[in-house]
Order: sequence, then structure tokens, then C-alpha cells
Amino acid sequence: MSLKNKQEFRLAIFKGMMVIGILSGVLNQTQADTANLNLKLTIITPPQCTISNGDEITVSFGQVQQGLIDGVSYKRTPIDYRLACTSVATNALKMSLSWSAVTFNGLSAIQTNRTNLGIAIYQDATRLSNGDSLNFNLLGAHPALYAVPVKPTGTMLSDAGAFSGAMTMTLNYQ
Repeated sequence: MSLKNKQEFRLAIFKGMMVIGILSGVLNQTQADTANLNLKLTIITPPQCTISNGDEITVSFGQVQQGLIDGVSYKRTPIDYRLACTSVATNALKMSLSWSAVTFNGLSAIQTNRTNLGIAIYQDATRLSNGDSLNFNLLGAHPALYAVPVKPTGTMLSDAGAFSGAMTMTLNYQ
């Protein structure tokens, strides 16, 4: 082996030993920084609730005169639902409401199968928006919800007939 090759060989061995030394220092340091961590978790499942026995909730507005639709009080109809909950971790619940939304007069409404006709949802006198949540106590009064036909101000509906829309009600813990 020539002198030059011997020097290169020694340099390669030296570099290899340095890499091994550095890595073992890193490994030792990593091991020195470890600690045992014990966690105690309580997993809470969502409340086991049935809304209106799992039946579809229907709101009937009867005959609607489009000239009277104001989105506030005309044909204001209660949404009649019942809650039956078992095995709840707490009575503090949150009801979330969601729907395919349309915006009339700057406010959210449930989109229906009719152009320029929606359904506004109210909790008592407060108009709700898509995705709103209502906190309540299961042992107390449940949120009073109302449905009201709504259309853009100054518009007339293009045709008459039945209309429908859908809202999803989800219950969870606060």
C-alpha cells in the first residue's frame, strides 16, 4: 500500500470513528432525556339521546300566502321535538343545528326546493344561523325552536306548490 493510500485509509478510519463517537453521544443524550409518563384518561362517549323516537320531525305550515311572508311572524310554527337521553355523563348539553343554507336579506335560512323561499329558524325570538349551538340543561326546559317561511324582500315566488327543506339537530356535551 502506498503512503498516500495509507494516509487516506487512516483518515477514513478516523472519520468513521468520529461519526460513531458523535452518534453514540447523541444516542446517550437521547436516552438521558427520556422519562416515563403515566396518563390517566377518562373517555366520555357522546350522550345517548334519541330525538323524537328517531322519527322525522315534520313542520306543517298549512296554506301559505306569499304576500304575507315576512320571515319573522307569519306562519311561525313550533318545531315539536322530544329528547330521551340515557347514560349521560352530565346534564349540560349542547344542541347544534345545521342545514343547507341560503341567505335572504343578509340572514341564513334553510334552503328549500323552491327558488326564493327558505325557512328561518328561531329560538324563542332570536333568529339562528346555520351551525349555531344552543346550551341547555337536560333536566330543564329544552330550547324552544320555531320555523318561519322567509323570502327575499320585494320578491314574488315564481310558482305555487309544496315546499320542503331539511335541518340536522345534533346533541353533545357542553
